[in-house]
Amino acid sequence: MNECSISPVYYSRVYHLKAYVQLMLGNDELSQSYLEKGFYSSDIYGNHLEKSWLEISKEWWFTGKKTMEDFWLKAVPDFPIWNVNMTAQEMGAFHKNMYLLKVPELDINNPFPESSIEE
Repeated sequence: MNECSISPVYYSRVYHLKAYVQLMLGNDELSQSYLEKGFYSSDIYGNHLEKSWLEISKEWWFTGKKTMEDFWLKAVPDFPIWNVNMTAQEMGAFHKNMYLLKVPELDINNPFPESSIEE
């Protein structure tokens, strides 16, 4: 995780990918452990998008339910329209949600703090 120390908001994504690798190697328990670490880190750093994908992966991988093959076909029509150089007025309410991730403040005296999340 040292590679992510500057942007710990990515921890949950890295744990998600590690969970996938372990699932492909047949290590279900280790995969679930990494998913739980992903949930924990997404809660700490406010990565709501990754948390939603962690929830989907957990359901698909470990409940035996069929994947939602048309998931994107159902989700895409609800995505906001995005054009280059849109004004805040053109974006409407979406403008308020542009930067939802909480980025930790940089400590000048300690720019590379140790992670509080175990690998």
